[in-house]
Amino acid sequence: MPRMAKRETRPPITNYAYRVVRGRMATATPQHVVRFSSEPLFGYEQRIQRVWAMPKSDATRMQPVNQLLVEEMGDDEGWVDTLFSSPRSGYAPDALRLHPSGAMDGVVLNPPITFKQAERYIKSFGKTWDGRTSWWKVLKDEASRVIRPGGKCISIGWDSNGLGKNRGFLMERILIVAHGGHWRDTLVLVERKDENAPADNRDELV
Repeated sequence: MPRMAKRETRPPITNYAYRVVRGRMATATPQHVVRFSSEPLFGYEQRIQRVWAMPKSDATRMQPVNQLLVEEMGDDEGWVDTLFSSPRSGYAPDALRLHPSGAMDGVVLNPPITFKQAERYIKSFGKTWDGRTSWWKVLKDEASRVIRPGGKCISIGWDSNGLGKNRGFLMERILIVAHGGHWRDTLVLVERKDENAPADNRDELV
């Protein structure tokens, strides 16, 4: 009788690290990382991960997303949280306008994704919704303005646009969270503001 090939098993996960980000418990575990090249593609390294998790109305409560926030934000001092699913964050554009240009280490952007979500969110703060995409542009411009050169922006949504190079940001990390079935993937982007970018470059946007 022929010998069966030995099944390949993954090593056990050890050294769990637990951190709390805004009252949410995160479990930091090793992740499988895909790199398209051993050399940086654009002069800097891009880290791309794909994992699976059940979808949640608050994306930050998905374990892989929460883990990324723990890893990237540290003690979260010097960060602005604009989670539209959390009323305590306030109206995102106004929350960002409270900060001087280049004053923050980072911003977490988790804006409404669809037009219906945006309308409901904006009207909940007594604001007027004009049905235009310019709302998202204003939000991104304000986020770019308050982040210092070398600081980070973490964007949570369904696309990989982020703040983009026209605002002086380089993509460092992409987390793709698949949900299976008919669900869209959740994308989490980590961008770093170029050290040479001016603190407020809104007038230079295309």
